[in-house]
Amino acid sequence: MAKQKEENDIAQDRLEKISLRANELNIVNKIIEYESNRLSKLQTTMDAFTTSCDPQTFGLIIGKNVENPPAFVIDLTELEKQIDASFFELARLFRIDNRLKHNDKHPLKLAYVALYRYAKKSIVNLRQMGISYSSKEEATVILATLGKLRDDFIKEREQYLSTQEKHLKHLLFEELSLEEIRNYYTYNEDTQ
Repeated sequence: MAKQKEENDIAQDRLEKISLRANELNIVNKIIEYESNRLSKLQTTMDAFTTSCDPQTFGLIIGKNVENPPAFVIDLTELEKQIDASFFELARLFRIDNRLKHNDKHPLKLAYVALYRYAKKSIVNLRQMGISYSSKEEATVILATLGKLRDDFIKEREQYLSTQEKHLKHLLFEELSLEEIRNYYTYNEDTQ
């Protein structure tokens, strides 16, 4: 009877350990799924923001509406709506990352805000000056500046996404325990 009780206790301990490990693996899988989805959403939203602020997008609106001022204003308004939507969606995603949330001097944040502000300012300027051959030079300056700011943002975006991908690969390919993942996140939040 005592031996059977001892065997039952050993079996119960094993079952508890297996159950704890299964729960831990389930949590780790949820973390990996969350991070994968977050990275995918970041990439998609950053692409939408980049496309909205792209000088080619502005150039197409200017070029196709030279003879149609009402369509020009409508296209600028639609573009402004796209820029705002992607900007605010990206802001929500940035708030999830403590390195960005608590650091207004982060290079990605600076590039992101500079591109947004200039794109919005450009829309206001284009609306005010309208399309005419005399404003062609100003439009060229706007497009060149947008191109530079877009390239700055893309550089910072790619560095940031590369870092995020490394974090995800670390979670995916290292056999980390839940405690190690917690420590990893705490370390990354404290050091970045």
